[in-house]
Amino acid sequence: MITSFKNNKGFNLVELMVTVAIIGSLATSALGSYDKTMQRVRDNRRIQDMSTIKKALLAFYLDQDRWPGAPEGISLAGVMIGNGGNFDIALSNYFAGGIPRDPLHDSTIYFYSYDPSHIKCDGVLWGMTIAFNKGESGANVGFRKEICGGGDMNQDNADYSIFIEEPY
Repeated sequence: MITSFKNNKGFNLVELMVTVAIIGSLATSALGSYDKTMQRVRDNRRIQDMSTIKKALLAFYLDQDRWPGAPEGISLAGVMIGNGGNFDIALSNYFAGGIPRDPLHDSTIYFYSYDPSHIKCDGVLWGMTIAFNKGESGANVGFRKEICGGGDMNQDNADYSIFIEEPY
């Protein structure tokens, strides 16, 4: 007696292997896309945080008629933002949702900084600056870079920097 397999409704091993390979390659490409998207999301948050820090600094200036500095224990060499130091203490009342901090803050590569004495790219003005040290999306994101030399906190090498002039 010979049994026929023509009525068998299952998949053979080759069909299953091809299906698993296709699903695996689709998952790999989706994860790569997800990683790039998350890098852009973190960079957008960094840019938004710079705007929030700038607004807090301007509010401080309007209240005190000066930028944060020596009276708050902030060195002219600049300080890191978001690590609980003197800058954070001095401006804590100006942030509604807490002091912004780089999404990957590690105090080495990913951090925000404040420098009370820095030079603008046109070389004319000295003033207060903020920056984030490293972005993830690459140079094509359109990061602002207003600091080209002088100062501390590695701001002249930072991926994103803002020079803030005194309000008039």
